[in-house]
Amino acid sequence: MEDTATAKEMKDIKLENFSGPLDLLLHLIEEKQMDITTVSLSSVTEQFLAYLQEIDERSPEELASFLVVATKLLLLKSQALLPFLQVEEEENPSDLTTQLKMYKKYATATQVIEEMIAQKNFLFAKPVSKKIYQVAFHPPQLLSLERLQQVFVDVLSLLEPVVKLPKAALAKVVSLREKFVQIQQALEKQAHLNFYQLMQNSHDRSEIVITFLALLELVKQQTIVVKQEKSFQNITIEKI
Repeated sequence: MEDTATAKEMKDIKLENFSGPLDLLLHLIEEKQMDITTVSLSSVTEQFLAYLQEIDERSPEELASFLVVATKLLLLKSQALLPFLQVEEEENPSDLTTQLKMYKKYATATQVIEEMIAQKNFLFAKPVSKKIYQVAFHPPQLLSLERLQQVFVDVLSLLEPVVKLPKAALAKVVSLREKFVQIQQALEKQAHLNFYQLMQNSHDRSEIVITFLALLELVKQQTIVVKQEKSFQNITIEKI
């Protein structure tokens, strides 16, 4: 009864065009909706052998590949029936499981590519041209040297004249250390100074600020002493 069912199944698939033994084996397993395992391979052994008896238009090389797979399937079947059966490592039929899983990945990728081509969902890059093009200027026949010169003159006349930017020089900025030295040198020449005298030598607002900061720092260092009799009066500076 089982042989009759197997033969009927083979009538349904023997006309299909399988590219090789792995293609047939994958079809048999997927038809049963099984995962690729040694158990599933063992269960489709009879169907595979039945198909092998039907083929007659294969080359000797193709038949040899089918026979190799059939041998491995028979070893798997034998191991399932006789678990104590030992096989040599190089003849381990479990390698067929790995081969079939790899083939399934290849077949899936092939199907995706075929669908992309059918939907024209692909892009072919234009090959790089190695042809060298000579760049050359070919002026019109009526263009003379005098006419070309006049064209340049007309173009230049449309341009705005170049405006010279005014020259500017950066003013020298007096540092805090330099202002220390100036105040100390001034106090060496005379015992008393007032704040207005120091400010007269300042050229801009930034130098006035630096002078004031220098006085504060000298007071902090107890190098000078400042006095002011009344508010808003001139400040007297003395060296300690």
